[in-house]
Amino acid sequence: MALSWYVLRTDTRSEYAVDSELRRDGFEVYFPRIPGVAQRPGHSDAPLFPGYLFVRCDLQETGGPNFKIAHHVVGWVKFDFEIPVISDEAIGELKRHVDGMGDGEGLWNQFQTGDTVNVISKNLNAIAQVIESAKSA
Repeated sequence: MALSWYVLRTDTRSEYAVDSELRRDGFEVYFPRIPGVAQRPGHSDAPLFPGYLFVRCDLQETGGPNFKIAHHVVGWVKFDFEIPVISDEAIGELKRHVDGMGDGEGLWNQFQTGDTVNVISKNLNAIAQVIESAKSA
């Protein structure tokens, strides 16, 4: 049995339900969330990738989870009809970055209203002042 990570597309605003349902059905799910920013009702965090989750399963042997309508799943993310495998190392690295965001390393936690920042974008290189707090991740 070769378990691998894959990306799953969910119905709009259904990530929390899909995460819960798939875990209940025994699947390993990685649902990266950002604490404290653009929170969803009933949650203290927001999805890092709205509409997407990572699921670890064996698509080669079992064909993967048999999704029911109740799962709120649109389907697997595919490229040219192929479902790409996400390496354990890539998921591990993503987890480390997401954990760091929860520790204040995310951009939305670094800048406060009134902070002076250097803005660099294509032909622009200027000093600016932050006038609003982050509205989203």
